Amino acid sequence: MELAGAHRLIELASRSPDLPPALGTEDPVAAWITEQRARWSGVRAWFVGDPASVPTVERLAEVAREAVVSLTRTLGRLNDRRTRPVDRAADFRTLARWFTACPDDRAAHKLWHAAFSLAPARHFHLQDDDPDLVAPGTSWWNAPPVEVPIRLRTRGSTSAAGRPSAAADHSLTRQWIAQKRRRERAQLQDAVRRFAGQGPLSFRDLAVLKAAEFDLLLALIDEALSAPRCPDGTRAARTADGRLLLTLQPPPAGDTELVPIDTPSGRLWSLDYRLEVKDALAASEPRAAAGGAS
Repeated sequence: MELAGAHRLIELASRSPDLPPALGTEDPVAAWITEQRARWSGVRAWFVGDPASVPTVERLAEVAREAVVSLTRTLGRLNDRRTRPVDRAADFRTLARWFTACPDDRAAHKLWHAAFSLAPARHFHLQDDDPDLVAPGTSWWNAPPVEVPIRLRTRGSTSAAGRPSAAADHSLTRQWIAQKRRRERAQLQDAVRRFAGQGPLSFRDLAVLKAAEFDLLLALIDEALSAPRCPDGTRAARTADGRLLLTLQPPPAGDTELVPIDTPSGRLWSLDYRLEVKDALAASEPRAAAGGAS
């Protein structure tokens, strides 16, 4: 609903006698109208948004998708851990029991090398500032100690790591998705205007439909055919969002001629049904205006 239409409905509703009495010099009607307009602006920002911001419902949908993906990955890891025949935690507990059973440090070192196959310490490649002071064949027991840089002891590397790569910028992708959704909503609105408020439309008169109009027609027919049939064969239904009222009338008895409807996906042949679509919101506005005028 456009903002002007919403304000008009709020002004009509302000004439209700259910408003509280005035307190002092404050006009309760003006305060109520201001409050309702603020609420409507909040609802519109939630579902529609404005050119400067993305609707809140789209942001929530994006966060929900990310949460579902994260939850699915976590559940997958938990399921793999539960169904995996080898449990790393159980392996480490078993290895710990073996270490406690070692008779001396030599046996513990052998078990360590057999279990982890680790090479000697990484700082053994470091050299003294003056390599000529110590002969190459000098035993480690007799050689002077070599100072180990703090970075090597704490991070396992002597080189300073460079700056991490910049995080990927997905703002353009999000803008493209938001524009695509707005374009799809606009196409849906145009398709609704193609059918709503036009009176009974014969399939013969439709002739050519756009892709969005054809998708909407199929959805409307599906809604109508799911409704019970009246004695005269007519079916009446309401869309799931409650916005559109549908009436599908079968062709006259004996009329078995098929009429074509051209669409971007091909040509559809169907009996000459008559479909009437009414906008429930637009139908309720005249009644509200009539009630306010009385």
